[in-house]
Amino acid sequence: MIDRSVDRLMPGRSDAALARRVAAGDAEAFDRLVDRYSAPLYSFAARLVRSAEDGEDLVQQAFLNAWQALRGGVRPLRLAPWLFRITRNLCFDHLEKRRPEPLDEAAAERLRAPERAEPEQVAERYQALADVTHALEAIPAPHREVLLLRELHGFDYASIAAILGISDKAVKSLLHRARRRDSSL
Repeated sequence: MIDRSVDRLMPGRSDAALARRVAAGDAEAFDRLVDRYSAPLYSFAARLVRSAEDGEDLVQQAFLNAWQALRGGVRPLRLAPWLFRITRNLCFDHLEKRRPEPLDEAAAERLRAPERAEPEQVAERYQALADVTHALEAIPAPHREVLLLRELHGFDYASIAAILGISDKAVKSLLHRARRRDSSL
């Protein structure tokens, strides 16, 4: 059994080794990669495209693309930003083809899935995430994605710049404008 708590605490520690194993065709390593990154990629994609179902589909496609790229010889310097970039590109391709609908309550609830916590903590987190989800609905996609990457997923400016294909300065500017758009974030 894989200890996912360690993977989430230190996601970069074995990413390079994991990518090499996937590149060599190791299905178990790919399963571990999926276990490690499916939840954060899903959360990012579903919020970006505003659809839980589409988010799931896009993350599955992102993993398929990653598998094919790794097996084809692509060697990303940092696995997490690379996976987020693949997912982001798929999300924007999807958004160009469809107009997103607001998240329904069931989908929003799935995004909130708190880990073990006291009932009061769960209630507080539920309300805070409901407020954030509602606020994110009103923000344009470029601002929404930079906020999600920084505030929800904890990426540093350099990683966000790598994911978005822009400069660190542009990331800071987008974050500033996004936060100014909605001071509740």
